[in-house]
Amino acid sequence: MGIDGVYITDLNFLDSPLPAPTEVRGFVDNTALYLSWSAGNDPRVVNTEVWDNTTLLGTNLSSPLQVNNLGNGSSHSVVVKNFDANG
Repeated sequence: MGIDGVYITDLNFLDSPLPAPTEVRGFVDNTALYLSWSAGNDPRVVNTEVWDNTTLLGTNLSSPLQVNNLGNGSSHSVVVKNFDANG
């Protein structure tokens, strides 16, 4: 059933949580961190943020990413997050 001239050919229900970035990989040397990831192909993903501990490294950065000037013996916890238009 439909309105004359209007037909639904595809319906996507996208009310589920956004998927996490995939293929997240990284390694470090004495002074740099090298990180790569894929945001995936969910059409709702509009931003990807990369964090080092509590410091935002950037939004929609290109993968792979190199973070320089790290100090030996310092701890780093890197997180890559996907966001939709609502954040």
